[in-house]
Amino acid sequence: MIKADFLRTFSGKNLPFFQELRAKHPSAFVEVTISYEEVVRRTHVEKILSISHRWMEPTQPDPDGEQLKAIKAFLVSSAGKRIELVWIDGGSMPQHQPTIGLIRSDEDTADFKTMLSEVCAALCLGHRPFPRHPFPATQPPMFTPRHCSPPFTCAQVNMLYLGTTVLILFDLSYLSRFWTQFEAWLSMQFATPNGLKSAVRTIYARHHIVCIQNAADQSELYTKALTDQWATKTPQQAFDFLSKPDVTVTNTSDKQGQLPKIKALDATVQGAFQAIMEHESSASEPFYQGFHPGITCGRSGMKPIVGMRFHLRGIEPSSDLCQAEYDKLDDAEKGLYEAIPPPQPLSPGLKLEGGSLEGAAAEYMGEYRLAVDDRVRPHQAGEAGWRGGPILVNSRPAWRHTTHLTCWLAFDGANWRGQPEASLGQKSGVLLLSDAAALSPDASSATWLAASGPGSAGAAQPQLKCIPCAAPPLSRVELKELPVKNFRGPCADCCKPLAPCCCVSADGEAIFGCVPTEPSYFLPACLHMALCPQLGCDPRGGNENMADYFIAPFLVAP
Repeated sequence: MIKADFLRTFSGKNLPFFQELRAKHPSAFVEVTISYEEVVRRTHVEKILSISHRWMEPTQPDPDGEQLKAIKAFLVSSAGKRIELVWIDGGSMPQHQPTIGLIRSDEDTADFKTMLSEVCAALCLGHRPFPRHPFPATQPPMFTPRHCSPPFTCAQVNMLYLGTTVLILFDLSYLSRFWTQFEAWLSMQFATPNGLKSAVRTIYARHHIVCIQNAADQSELYTKALTDQWATKTPQQAFDFLSKPDVTVTNTSDKQGQLPKIKALDATVQGAFQAIMEHESSASEPFYQGFHPGITCGRSGMKPIVGMRFHLRGIEPSSDLCQAEYDKLDDAEKGLYEAIPPPQPLSPGLKLEGGSLEGAAAEYMGEYRLAVDDRVRPHQAGEAGWRGGPILVNSRPAWRHTTHLTCWLAFDGANWRGQPEASLGQKSGVLLLSDAAALSPDASSATWLAASGPGSAGAAQPQLKCIPCAAPPLSRVELKELPVKNFRGPCADCCKPLAPCCCVSADGEAIFGCVPTEPSYFLPACLHMALCPQLGCDPRGGNENMADYFIAPFLVAP
C-alpha cells in the first residue's frame, strides 16, 4: 500500500504506475496483511483507504489528474486526515501496458497473480505474500495461522472493500461497470455474526462518494442514485444484479471468477466471527483482547466489557453481556443478541522508539507493559464473579515502562502522555500526544511533543513512534521492585520471584489460591506456598534455612 502522507504531498499530475513508484519512491510503500478476522473487527477502517474508481482510458486511469486531485482533497479533509495507507490498483499492483512501453517482468507477473488469486490464502496462513519487495510489514498477524478452508472464501478485493474506508470516485460510467459496482456494494456493508448487513446511515458507515468529471455538476443526484442502488442489497440480490449482461467488465473471466464468491460472503463473515469467538473464549490472557469503552455487563458488572460483547437488539447498551454471561443463555435467548467485537485488541506491550529525547524525556524510550487488574471479583448479591481486564486511567488502558517503573503512558482525558506515576491521569508529563480519538497511543498518527523536563516547552518529535509489540518478559528491575504486597505471612521475604508463580497477580496486588475456597477465606501464607505447584509445593519457598521457622508451628505432638 502507499503511504497517505506521500500522496498528500505528491506534486505530479497523476499517480504513476506501481513499477515507476517503486523505482523512484521505494519508501512510499508499506506491506500490509489483512484477514477476515480483522475485517469483522474493523481493524483497518480508520487507517486504510481503498479507492474505487474507473479507468478513464485503457492505458491510463486518470489522464487529466482529476482522480488524484479528489484523493488528495479527501486525505486532507476531516474525514480523511487519520488515513495512513492508501490502496489503489494502478499504484499498488504491478501493471502490464505494452502499448506505452510498460512491460511487467516475470517476477512482477508472479507477484501480480499472487495479489489477485492467492493473497487471501497467504494472509490466512499468516504469511507475507510479497517476499521479493523489501517493504516493511506494519505488524505481525493477529491470529494463529490457519489454512484457508470453508467457510472462508479467498478474495483480496472482498477484504479491501469490506474492511477499510472506501473512497468512491463516481463518474457517469461508474454504474455500468462490474468492478466499480461490486466495490460500491461491498463498501456499504458491514459484517455481523449473521452475515452482511447494510452500513448506510449507521455508525458502521465507512464509504465516501465524490463525484468527478461530468457527474460533479449533479453530485447530490448521483450520490443518492448509487446509494439507493446498492445500500440494502443482500448477497443474493447483488449476485443477481451483477450477473446481468448490461453490467460490463473488461476481462470476462474476472466476472466469472468473482460472482460465485458473492453468494458465499455471508458464510465467510459468519465463519470469521466464529473464529474470533473461539479465539477469545480460549485466550489465556483475556485483557489483551480489547475492550468496549464505557460499556458495562448488565449481569456480572464487568466494566468495561473485555473481549466480545453481546448486544440485546433494540435495547440500550446497559443490557449488554460479556462472553461469560452470554454463554449461560439458552439457544433461544442467544438468538436475541448480536455479537460485537471490541474496536481493537489491546497490545500487551508497546515500544517507544525513534526521535531524539533529552533530559527526563529520555527515560521514556523503550518497552512498556499493559497494566492489568486481574483480581477476581467475588460473587456478590447473587451476581456472577468475574475477572477484570486492563487498568483504566480516565477510561483508557495504561502501559508501564519495564525498566523505569515510575514512567507511564496514560490518557489524561484529552491527550495521551508520557508521565510519572505520581501524575498518572493528570494533565502533566514530559511527552504529549494530542489525539483524543485514539484508544491507545499506538493507534494514533499524530506527532509526539517532548519536553526535556517539567515546565519546559515541548518540541515536535516526528520520528518518535509508538508501536505494538509482544508482552516483554519481566525485567530484572520489575522482579526486584514488585513485592508480593498481600503476602503478609512470615515467608514473604523468601517467596520466589513473581514471574513463575501463577498464584500472584502481575503487579503483586493479589494472591489467588491454588485450591477452591470460599471467597471470604484467605489461605495462611505458608499453606498457600505449600499448595502452589508453581513453587514446587515447597512451603519454604526454596529456603532450606527457614524450614523450622515455617513448618514447626504447624506440627502437633501426637
